[in-house]
Amino acid sequence: MVALMKILNYMVGALLTVKECAMLRSSLVMVLSLGLFSSPGDSRDTFDLDVGIPPGSPLEWNTTVRQPVPTGGRAGVPTGASDPEKPGFSGGTVSEPLNPRPGPSYGVTNLYNFFRVTTKDIMIHVSLQTPKGSGEVNPEDTDVATGPGGARPFKIVWNWPPEMPVELIWMAVMAGIRSEIHPEVISRPESIVYCVELGIPAHYGAKSYPGAIGLQVQKWTTPVPRAAPKPKRKKDPFQAMLARLATLELSSGYAYALDPNFARRTLALGEESFEAVLDCVQNRNTLLSQNAVAVLSNFQNEKAAEELQKIFEKSPDPVSRFRAISGLLRRRDDRILPGLLSLANLTGKKNLPHRCYALHALGILGNPKAGPVLREILLRAGTREKDLLWSALPAIARAGDPSPKTLAVVKAVERALWAKCKGTDQVETDSRRNERIERPGTKFRVLRQMALLAAAALGDDRAKKEVFSRMDRKGAGSFHKATWYLLADVLVGLGKEGVEYAKELVKSSPDASMKVHTLRALARKGKADVKFLRKQAGSKVQTVAAMALHLLTKSDRKACAEECRKILAEYAKGSIRVTGDVAFLVATAVEVGGNVEAWKGNAAAATDLVKATRRAWKTGAFARRKGKNEPNITKCRISVHPALLETLLIECGRGGGEKATTLLLELLRDRKSPKGRAEAALALGAIGGEKAVAELLVALEDPDGWLRYCAYVSLKTLSGQDHFVDWIFGTKRARRDFVEKYKEWAAR
Repeated sequence: MVALMKILNYMVGALLTVKECAMLRSSLVMVLSLGLFSSPGDSRDTFDLDVGIPPGSPLEWNTTVRQPVPTGGRAGVPTGASDPEKPGFSGGTVSEPLNPRPGPSYGVTNLYNFFRVTTKDIMIHVSLQTPKGSGEVNPEDTDVATGPGGARPFKIVWNWPPEMPVELIWMAVMAGIRSEIHPEVISRPESIVYCVELGIPAHYGAKSYPGAIGLQVQKWTTPVPRAAPKPKRKKDPFQAMLARLATLELSSGYAYALDPNFARRTLALGEESFEAVLDCVQNRNTLLSQNAVAVLSNFQNEKAAEELQKIFEKSPDPVSRFRAISGLLRRRDDRILPGLLSLANLTGKKNLPHRCYALHALGILGNPKAGPVLREILLRAGTREKDLLWSALPAIARAGDPSPKTLAVVKAVERALWAKCKGTDQVETDSRRNERIERPGTKFRVLRQMALLAAAALGDDRAKKEVFSRMDRKGAGSFHKATWYLLADVLVGLGKEGVEYAKELVKSSPDASMKVHTLRALARKGKADVKFLRKQAGSKVQTVAAMALHLLTKSDRKACAEECRKILAEYAKGSIRVTGDVAFLVATAVEVGGNVEAWKGNAAAATDLVKATRRAWKTGAFARRKGKNEPNITKCRISVHPALLETLLIECGRGGGEKATTLLLELLRDRKSPKGRAEAALALGAIGGEKAVAELLVALEDPDGWLRYCAYVSLKTLSGQDHFVDWIFGTKRARRDFVEKYKEWAAR
């Protein structure tokens, strides 16, 4: 490199001015330092940059690499078990029986490993661009929406602009790197959709690494708005409070971040906060409106579905439109079918991302009515439009169209793809460049595997035999990882033998996300029997065990209750070494156990609840995100903790009885406790008693507005009297008379 610089200096020195020479030299230094003109042996070779690829296609990473939006909050304490099919307070979440999702990656997350980076000097290749924020990704409760409010004009401490979580920016960067370095095994249109649905952070990720898709991602996303949003004015005091709360919470963070507290208070209010969230959807502030769309699918009422459909059909914002599609897919709502069919039939290169998302969504819906349209798209695509086939083949396999015409088209496409494969569809890499880079033509081979699986799913015996033969030889390893989720979906529909192969994937797959996906696929087809689910509830992979508990609620509530009690007892005894994932499993067992009445009439379980709650309190097992928001991915460590303490406290109110009262009072009195006091107040409202009332009256005057509101909810339940004021944001003077009214009731 030094010799090259000397030669270039000599060549240009006689032709350019001194100033021009200096400018050119600096440019050359930059080019050479980035490895864009380096020798094969240079440590900064262009091909040194690489990132591993997760199983599935980019639109299937939505439930693995990208974190789900929380599916509920922790506010209400029902007196009995709640119906898991209905919205409400089910120990902490609004249930999603058809499509339960695993939680975030709990414990200490090393972003370098989380994103499967294989390049140690990745920061040479990527200069992360982050907007200036408030300095806190997950601010303390007293900083957002819980302060004492203010006098006229109304004032609230606001976390604006919220610090942007670096993991969201890196998600977009990694998608860009994968689509550029691995174009043979990645769909670029799907990668664009994946990034755009991340929203504002993807804008900065695309600027940090434009790559092959960055310009399109930047075009469809926006930077952080300069000004904070304003809550919608409401005449009704209660609705005004909810409008302020929802506006603050949904604009003080980012959906899909590694943050278990995102929108937790708003979602904790259940259906009561729906109108406030709907107002946020219609706000002009893009961060607020996009976050509101992301949480809208948590509401199970008909109006929420109608609003999501309206956003999908009419919103000019691609981020909101894509998030609306995701929300409707979570509900398995067939009303989206006509719109998806129209979207899939668009033409033109600029519409390819929309078409691919529509095709993917049609597959998730699994409605055979989509078959004829999917068939025509396959016919027109042939083998020319590879990215379109990448989305269409899995869609047609999952839609399940029984028409012989559809199978004939799929078989014709498979033959055409096989002709492009030169005798094998096994993926190979080009060792001349980088052993991880796939050879040109690899995409045809992966597509042929998809076509084979689609033919098997549609009933072709030859394809079915080949799939089984491959599974006998190498299991899922005989298919490229991009097809793994499709493989699981197809196997569960191939009779008893296919189901056995799928169960083996749950047991032995090296990838945890693959295990969870296959388990869900088995349950959707009714192929996960109680014995199998109970065995998976004891899995050492906590996300698998948690998913098995959710699925058991539909299969056998009694068996589910037993498994939940077993997990709770082990935690209460202290026999489990608690990591982030283990805490997530215990929290899931407690939540699901509440839904299936696992503690009702069981004295031992009630005792375990109290013991477990005390352990969680003393060890600080509450929901939080810790770690510096470090842009350098090689140094970034983020610790994410689930809401174990909060969930246990809610269940103490539902099933702990008088045994829990002493602990709840102790926690509520502890003003130094960083979390859990609000949940303790709610739990005391379910148990009652003179001591509980006395402490709730004290909590009505606490500096924490959310705690004040929870104390008010409990006192309203116990007294039967509703003395409402803006308990969250109202001034001390405004609240004074209403506090006195509850004190008068207690003195009678």
